Amino acid sequence: MKKIFFSTAFFLLTIIAFSQTEITEIAFPGFGSILYQKTDTIIPKGVDIEKTGEQIWNFKKIKGLSSRTLYVLRPEQTFFHDKYARANYATRIDNDKNETQIHYSFISNDSCFFIGNSNTDPILHFSLTRPHVLYFKKHNYSQPDTSITDELRTISAEGLYLINKLHVTIYNSIDAWGTLKLPKTTAQSIRFKEEYFVIDSSFQWTNEGLSYISDTTYSFKRYIWYEPTVEHGYVNLMTIEIHNKNIRITYLFKHKLNGIFKPE
Repeated sequence: MKKIFFSTAFFLLTIIAFSQTEITEIAFPGFGSILYQKTDTIIPKGVDIEKTGEQIWNFKKIKGLSSRTLYVLRPEQTFFHDKYARANYATRIDNDKNETQIHYSFISNDSCFFIGNSNTDPILHFSLTRPHVLYFKKHNYSQPDTSITDELRTISAEGLYLINKLHVTIYNSIDAWGTLKLPKTTAQSIRFKEEYFVIDSSFQWTNEGLSYISDTTYSFKRYIWYEPTVEHGYVNLMTIEIHNKNIRITYLFKHKLNGIFKPE
């Protein structure tokens, strides 16, 4: 269950109107945009991602062990849009193992809400009892201690035989900015830090109904780098997830961006 939850939509969401003090307007890559990404598990020597403030991050020598493709879609173009009726923005992620995830969000003029995501193999649906506010208008990034606390209460993950209820608390902050060097690009970026604290309760369907199995408690961190662009909003350059000693790096290799999305 952890593997699926770790892959929520936060690596793709974008914001525009970047200045030296704050984010002032929300905007996103338009429908039809495609982001080609590669993944790795090793942070290059000499790179300290824990440092805050203005930085230079050199990932030029990162290898790229596997790949995946992210498609920006209208929710009605996806398999499970009826389960996320409020969504007005969706992304489908296909990896090189023929696995697919679809993420659903609602975008307003001044906020972005993550609603849930679905997997196709096996079919699993994560729906939030209360949408998670990802970012706020006028979010000051020049203060590393800026933080948003969001308690999700419950995420339901429903499959054919199992149901998981996840109680999640998230601490968001914009803690660093500067130059990010990747194999195919060098860009000025802003870095988000997210800390997750999760209680995962598992239940199983039986002939007598729903039966409790166990609780699992865990935490992990996610770092996300964005490049601000006028044409396409904020474009995700790289995401690093750290769970215990396990590291997963996802970075942008190339893209085909199609304009900009703004809520109607």
